[in-house]
Amino acid sequence: MDSDILWSAMSGHISTFIANGGRYNAIFATEQFNDGMQTVLDGIETAHTVALADMPRFNESEGHGPTRAHPGDDYFDDLARHLVYEIYHRDFELF
Repeated sequence: MDSDILWSAMSGHISTFIANGGRYNAIFATEQFNDGMQTVLDGIETAHTVALADMPRFNESEGHGPTRAHPGDDYFDDLARHLVYEIYHRDFELF
C-alpha cells in the first residue's frame, strides 16, 4: 500500500507529541467542530468567555452552502500566503 503523504506528516507530529509525554484528552471530527470544541472548553478555565457560534470561520461550503462571513484573506497573513504559494505553486500553475 502506498503511503499517504498527507497523513504521514501528521502521524510524525502526533507520535513526537506522544513520545515526549503528551496526551490527548479529546479527539473530535471537524464536521462537529463547535460541539467538540465546546467539550474541550467546558473542561478548562479561560480568562474570557468563548462564544464559538460567534467566531468567524473559513467556510469551505462556499458556492453550495452558506455565504462566508468574512473574505478568505481575513484568515491568512502575507507570510502564510507566501508559504502556501511556495509549497503548492506548481499545482496553482497547473490548475
